[in-house]
Amino acid sequence: MADQKRQLKALKSKAKLQRKMAKKESGTYFANRLLAGFLIAGLVALVGLVAATFQSSLLAIEKVTFEGNQQIQNSELTAATSDLLGEPLTTVNEAEVAAMLDEFLILESFAIQSRPPHELVIRIRERQPLATVFTTEGEFVFDAAGVRLSPVSGEDLPRIMVGDDPAESESYRSAVEVLLSLPLGLYRDVDEVRVTSVDNIELTLEGGTVVIWGDNSQAKLKHEVLLTLIANQTDPVNFDVSAPLAPVVIFEDF
Repeated sequence: MADQKRQLKALKSKAKLQRKMAKKESGTYFANRLLAGFLIAGLVALVGLVAATFQSSLLAIEKVTFEGNQQIQNSELTAATSDLLGEPLTTVNEAEVAAMLDEFLILESFAIQSRPPHELVIRIRERQPLATVFTTEGEFVFDAAGVRLSPVSGEDLPRIMVGDDPAESESYRSAVEVLLSLPLGLYRDVDEVRVTSVDNIELTLEGGTVVIWGDNSQAKLKHEVLLTLIANQTDPVNFDVSAPLAPVVIFEDF
């Protein structure tokens, strides 16, 4: 009988302990749920606040600044990008700006930078005029990539003599490689580049001196030899530097 009482008492104690544990676990579970609810609500509020800030007038563009442009006027760029004013800085993307600047053929590339709270900076890289080319539509200025920039209007640039589209012409690319290999002083003295083949390129300098250049190999040595020959000649002569280690001076009287 005593054993039964002890067993009954032990069972009651165990049941009481289980009820306490269950109550405690229930409270912890409720607290965890409550905490999770607060965290989720806080996160949702934060996301909403950030989204509202991105779209609000707090970051609206009030000024668009251009840097790096020399040939394109600020007034032209400002007019082309006027629709950006009032737009949030955070929503502007390069594709949108590219569509606005597409009319400027001389523009090679650009980059945008936000200066909160209200300024957008557009850094411009312009194509550089390299030479002129006669086309069926007249004489135009082209850059090194063969992109037509503008009609000729008094630019003092070398003329490249090619009969096909500079953008797709192997002869034009060969002429460009020669011009880009020259030191600035010699480049400015070139009046015309004639390409009969990629292995037969001729330069005509201001004053009429003809330089047989050959192909595009050994460009640095060729222009160093040519400058030396020019410096040591006072008579009207032409030069052949196609083999720069064995240059030839051609006297016009022969």
